[in-house]
Amino acid sequence: MNTATRAFPPFFATQFLGAFNDNYFKNALVMLITFQAAGLWGLGSAQLIALTGGIFIAPFFLFSPMAGKLADRYDKVRLIRIIKAAEVMIMAIGAAGFLLGSLPVLLVALFLMGAQSAFFGPIKYGYLPEILPREDLLKGNARIEIATFVAILAGTILGGLAMSHARLQLIFVPVGIIGLALLGCVAAWRIPRPLHSAVVDSAGVSLWQVFRQDVLASRAVRNAMLGSSWFWFLGATILSLFPVAGKSLIGGDEALITACLTLFSLGIGLGSFVCERLSRGRTELAIVPLGAAGLLIFLIDFAWLCMGLGHTPYTTLRAFLLSAEGLHFSCSLMGMSACAGAFVVPLQTLLQERSREGVRSRVIALANMMSALFMVVSAVALMAAHGLGFSIPQIVLALAVGHLAVCVYTFATVPEFVLRFLCWAVARVLYRIRIEGSERVPSEGAAVLVSNHVTAVDWLLIAASTHRIPRFVMHHSFNDLPVAKYLFRFAGVIPIAGRSESQAVFDRAFVRIEAALKAGEVVCIFPEGQLTRDGHLGPFKAGIERIIATTPVPVVPIALVGFWDSFFSRSRGQWMRGNPLRKLRAETAVRIGTPVSPESVNRHVLQEQVAELLAWPAESAA
Repeated sequence: MNTATRAFPPFFATQFLGAFNDNYFKNALVMLITFQAAGLWGLGSAQLIALTGGIFIAPFFLFSPMAGKLADRYDKVRLIRIIKAAEVMIMAIGAAGFLLGSLPVLLVALFLMGAQSAFFGPIKYGYLPEILPREDLLKGNARIEIATFVAILAGTILGGLAMSHARLQLIFVPVGIIGLALLGCVAAWRIPRPLHSAVVDSAGVSLWQVFRQDVLASRAVRNAMLGSSWFWFLGATILSLFPVAGKSLIGGDEALITACLTLFSLGIGLGSFVCERLSRGRTELAIVPLGAAGLLIFLIDFAWLCMGLGHTPYTTLRAFLLSAEGLHFSCSLMGMSACAGAFVVPLQTLLQERSREGVRSRVIALANMMSALFMVVSAVALMAAHGLGFSIPQIVLALAVGHLAVCVYTFATVPEFVLRFLCWAVARVLYRIRIEGSERVPSEGAAVLVSNHVTAVDWLLIAASTHRIPRFVMHHSFNDLPVAKYLFRFAGVIPIAGRSESQAVFDRAFVRIEAALKAGEVVCIFPEGQLTRDGHLGPFKAGIERIIATTPVPVVPIALVGFWDSFFSRSRGQWMRGNPLRKLRAETAVRIGTPVSPESVNRHVLQEQVAELLAWPAESAA
């Protein structure tokens, strides 16, 4: 039994029980404030609910630097066990707060619970890459997210139900939170240590150095942090609005608010599950723009819906949920949260994959700090908005505008997200592609991909089938196509021409290829030099040998199978001739072979390897 098989179930249970307990406690506290007229320091219930969100999140900002440093320097499993033991003591304080009816004691317990979660976060996301292979990392993250939000759902429901029984709440809540903490301890003690732990003595590396070298220097990591933090800003704001919206717009009670939180949590879990299925085991950044667009649409829809609520009184939860408004409300809420789940899971996986081993937990700690800052700002802004008299629809519309601004900035500064989405979406509309051997493309460092040339969209098919966006070397005439030329320039395509056409373009292409490889990028070329005219593999030209002689890097052979006779091939003399639906959604494959070392590169050998890939029997669909 390997480490992942042994480690993931108890780790999964530890995470689930921790999230369950957090939300059981928090929702019980929110219900106490909302429906039992609990007040403090002259604050109203809406402002006090927003304040509780800030109190829980503030420790993430205060303690994340220390948490990340500890997680990078010490055994993560031992730290998990210490943290879960601390949870038992914290929940004992919370239980005392409920028994005494003391809001200050409950807020102290809430702050300590936030601190415990702040220390657990960097360990959680740093431990997963140690026990899971790269191809399973997104799946692991998606399942952790699903578990988290199922736990949020269960904790939220049971916390609300416990507080709905006036006589029994003083038994259900204290016993429940302590019991869950004890179960979490049992699960934590069953987590095995990984055989090859990533503990590195990096005490001399300051948090500022990690921020400068690993965050600011990488636009992908920086914007993944921004997107993830924005997700938590949105989530914190929407969740804080539910009690106020349920009471003022719909006239509901604890049951309605619990139903809203249930729908929201189910949506996040659904989005994470869909993300896992669409990604097929890879970190598929194409899903990020898809989730972002859906989230914007549902935010606007939710704001518009809230404008119409409040005119019809609903006497029961069932009456509201079965009404036209209730069905619309449920669909909008679940759609919003599902898109949010699909938006954030690839971003979190990207942070793990592109963070250096030895400082990964500190990068995640910085991400948690940023998320915490956004959530504290959310609490303060929400308190101010309520104080200034802003309506719920106005607040949600403001969130939609902010979301649009964050997306425009992120996708404009990191074109990889948009390029990946375009390639992924178009390739799956045109064909049913089976991807074989995608893990053979190096995850880091320079490499050259060589492929047969079947259609005018081969670049798009390869980009959709690899986890890195290559720099494609394509005939310069493609840069003159209307509309498409902007996409090629956006993608950093390297134009090339034959010597007889333009010696200057030919020489400049090799200079740019050398620069890209020295920068650690992946470059893709089509050594045949032109689209096949008969569907067969043509002779490879000597350009690949010149590239490797100048910049020795691994070469990965690729075969595009089943694309001949499609609309974009030359099977009718010219591409884009005849019936455009020809071979639409046909069964095809992108087969990626074993990398060839630089010293073994020979154009004839590479041609034979691509020919062998073309002749392979089809593997089972990925």
